[in-house]
Amino acid sequence: MLSLVMVLVSADPPAPRVGEPGPVFEALFADGSPYDAAQVKGKVLLMTWWSADDEATRKHFVMMRDLRKEFASEKRLQMMSIRLDGKWDDWIRFQDKQRPHDPKYPLQPFYSDFKWWQAFHAPTTEVRRNPFRIGKAPAAFLIGPDGKLASSNVPDAKLRAEVKAALAKK
Repeated sequence: MLSLVMVLVSADPPAPRVGEPGPVFEALFADGSPYDAAQVKGKVLLMTWWSADDEATRKHFVMMRDLRKEFASEKRLQMMSIRLDGKWDDWIRFQDKQRPHDPKYPLQPFYSDFKWWQAFHAPTTEVRRNPFRIGKAPAAFLIGPDGKLASSNVPDAKLRAEVKAALAKK
């Protein structure tokens, strides 16, 4: 009797685990310059990935704004929000809509605040399309000063404590 064994091979690497090096990802800032991991070497990177201008994302951004205010004097923390999907032009329009003096959105003025980076996920390869294996956005991750994943897919309710814990590590 002949048996057939199928092996499925995925182009996607497995989801990163806490303690492993943070995955490589590609993102662009509004001026078109690329994100470079060297920009945050030795810092804790709080990175949030989002995909829609919906109620969950707006609540998440308000919480991020509050964290930015709370940790404003912390030089070892860099915050970054990254649009996971959509088109560049739509993201730029969303950015412009969030500029200060727009009373419709409580998110101001963090988009013009250099303490909190805003970027657009711009993968050049399929392998880098979803490097953190995000199932539902918004999703938050912490990369430690050593470049390793410190926390993965952190719920908003636990994010403040996770940031404090990451900063407490030397």
